[in-house]
Amino acid sequence: MGEIFDLREMIKKSINREKLSAELYRGWIGRFADEATNETLRMLTRDEESHVKLLELCLADGKLDRIGKREPGQKLRNPPKVPEVHTFDENSTAKEIIAFAIHHEDRAIHYYARYADIFRDTPLFEFFSRMTREEEGHKERLESIFLREFAGRRG
Repeated sequence: MGEIFDLREMIKKSINREKLSAELYRGWIGRFADEATNETLRMLTRDEESHVKLLELCLADGKLDRIGKREPGQKLRNPPKVPEVHTFDENSTAKEIIAFAIHHEDRAIHYYARYADIFRDTPLFEFFSRMTREEEGHKERLESIFLREFAGRRG
């Protein structure tokens, strides 16, 4: 491992990650003619900003209690087949943005889960496990939106 990590530094790193996600989504609000697409971006921005606020509160008091004891979510029985979307632009549809966000959240899940595995026998394990569950919940919410709004639709 070579590096020594402490809880405060890992929370700071996570805050930066969540801020970047919020900035990414916020930067595209208003650039689409379709208001549903803009509202999707607003929702994603609010979700990421709520993670930042939660993490900043944890950083302020040095405790993880604020993250809560979220249990793993209910896995969708038939998760949607989401197209691989690695970026989006002015021509992107709401479907493509939700697909991008699902993959973006999946990367966040893997990020936090990887650190949970690294720190399995340390106090940081609980922090990374909780953040993994937060991101899983976010991805599940996006998958539900994808199923509700786009199941069976083209484009």
